[in-house]
Amino acid sequence: MVVQKSKSAKDVLIKALKQEKVMKFSELYLLLGNRTTVLRAAERGAIQSLGGGYYASNELDPFVARIAMA
Repeated sequence: MVVQKSKSAKDVLIKALKQEKVMKFSELYLLLGNRTTVLRAAERGAIQSLGGGYYASNELDPFVARIAMA
């Protein structure tokens, strides 16, 4: 019997942002199921807040991220 580990919220978050680059808060909330997890990830610096409810991967330059969300 193979037991698989459940992915941590951080792993799910990083994978989603690598694919999408910029995501709305509401999308992240649905993905993680908790507002606090999204806000704490931004506070820790795991993701960057762009303002207006948008978040981006740290791999993305903030200027490029702003253009991508427009």
